Amino acid sequence: MRPNIITVEGHGQLQILPDLAVIRCAVSALNRSYTEANREMNRRTELLRQAVADVGLEKADLKTLDYAMTRQARHDPNTLQTEFVGYQAHHSLELRLALDRERLNRVMEALLISEADAQVDVSFALADPEPVRARLLTAAVENARQRAEIIARAAGVRLGKIANIMKHGITEVRIQHSARFYNPGAPNIEAGNFSVSDNVNVTWEILE
Repeated sequence: MRPNIITVEGHGQLQILPDLAVIRCAVSALNRSYTEANREMNRRTELLRQAVADVGLEKADLKTLDYAMTRQARHDPNTLQTEFVGYQAHHSLELRLALDRERLNRVMEALLISEADAQVDVSFALADPEPVRARLLTAAVENARQRAEIIARAAGVRLGKIANIMKHGITEVRIQHSARFYNPGAPNIEAGNFSVSDNVNVTWEILE
């Protein structure tokens, strides 16, 4: 005879402070000459790398995310012809820094006032999300137990041993916050707390 059971979803939620700043830069150049487009893009990339070196970092800390060279064309509605515009060179780079507000603002300012004419984004993350995942799952299971005990008391029964714990998917710890900058200036960036959450289903046997 199968025992009576109760399944409850537990919800874990934490407020965390990120410890990593992720700066992404993008430079591009358009020229009818493949060589000149590539040369200009490389010049702008070097300006970005020099900017981070000027504030005490290594040029190599600014790493390539992706590089692309594409042919650009436009359609002329009058002649119904496709006209070659040029070669578009695009280079995306990333710099990851242990979160320090003053240093982050210095780096952002250096990138923005450089002559690279780059698009610059900054977002925040965790250098090691594993401890947070563990805390989230612990909180979710504890929340499930509290909910199950409330239901059991209301029903006049007791919780027995855990029969099953089900977790759907991978616990993702994502900090969805970013800012984008185009114009020179000295941004005043301050990372705040972020909320992360996860759910788990726990099944208990019911004792009469």
